[in-house]
Amino acid sequence: MSGLRSCRELRELELYENCVCCIEGLDGLVKLATLDLSYNRIQRMEGLGAAGLPSLRELYLANNRISAIEGLEGLDRLEVLELGSNQLRRIANLRHLGALRELHLGRNDIDLIGEGLAGLASLRTLGLASNRLRSLQGVEAAVGLRELYADHNMIDDTAPILGLSQLHTVELSANRLRSIQVAPLSLLEELWLSDNPIDDAAALADVAVLPRLKTLYLSGCPFALTADYRASVLGLAPSTLVQLDADSLR
Repeated sequence: MSGLRSCRELRELELYENCVCCIEGLDGLVKLATLDLSYNRIQRMEGLGAAGLPSLRELYLANNRISAIEGLEGLDRLEVLELGSNQLRRIANLRHLGALRELHLGRNDIDLIGEGLAGLASLRTLGLASNRLRSLQGVEAAVGLRELYADHNMIDDTAPILGLSQLHTVELSANRLRSIQVAPLSLLEELWLSDNPIDDAAALADVAVLPRLKTLYLSGCPFALTADYRASVLGLAPSTLVQLDADSLR
């Protein structure tokens, strides 16, 4: 990338779906707020912090060849980070991004959250779909989280999310959940559990005490194939429920 140094008033730069191999030539773009380099050939995130981008708020690097989160020093105002469909194995080097509100890491090779979310007090949306996670341990660090998308993993326990009292959307379809613990999540409105090995109503007992639940998906679970499935769910679900799988209840 070249010829941008004179564009000091530039606020948005989209180089989506090109053949960009490295991040360079961004020096001096002090007003740049949105940078989209998705669908390129970038292997490393180096060049961002050193460029001096004090106004950058949204960074999109989906569908590249990035294997490590790095080079984000100095991007203290960053609010949205999209790194889906790369080659990441770990969540790291994000602690200083205190303003980050959205973190999208779907379709990578991440098998552990660990301490990767520590320090992200402003995080509201977290995308971890289609990784290799066996546990959500570590997600509890994102205390202000409101939306969690972790479908298509190998998760078998919801205990780590029980302290996330601000959650209103949880997507855990296509995991290994046999029962659900969600009772403390009083603000939960959407719960997606399709294609899990849930085989009876007892596994869903916590759903009954969710005072704001509006949407519940269980299609593809063994329980959803039973003759009394619909009646059983409606019998335990709160009166606020308006959507069960693809069916509207109102």
